Amino acid sequence: MSPAPRLFIRSVGPRDRERMADLLERMGPETRYQRFHTPTPQMDLATLARLVETDGSSHVTLAAVDPRDGSFAGIAQYAPTGDGQSDVAFAVADDWQRRGVGTMLALALLRSAAANRRHRLVAMTLGENRAARALLRRLGFAVTRRGGGVVDYGLDLGRATALAA
Repeated sequence: MSPAPRLFIRSVGPRDRERMADLLERMGPETRYQRFHTPTPQMDLATLARLVETDGSSHVTLAAVDPRDGSFAGIAQYAPTGDGQSDVAFAVADDWQRRGVGTMLALALLRSAAANRRHRLVAMTLGENRAARALLRRLGFAVTRRGGGVVDYGLDLGRATALAA
């Protein structure tokens, strides 16, 4: 495997619809299943809209961008849950996995959430998704519930030690 080029992180917006669709196409069926928790042979327009139509404060999507061609290597997002919390999710293209992209995005997302005064982050992942569970634990998330093959996590940003990294 060749060394990864230096990616940069930036906010995603409606102008990125094509890049987002490309990223989702580059995610294999297993990666899509782990991210969306359902078989997703194709991304529908509503899912694509939720990823690119953000407000930059309570709902943010960040992308790790390959400077060689502008493509997205991965994304991280938080969005309000309606109960004062923000749900976080991550996705990395198959060809970029196990290269630190998820960690880089996660740290940037935590900093963004703290800067935008999000107080509590929650995440839900499949119990079988070891990489996501390990990333959430490294970030300081704690298990709040297990059941039905799913593990729920929570993080109070005032206690997040990963933000100092």
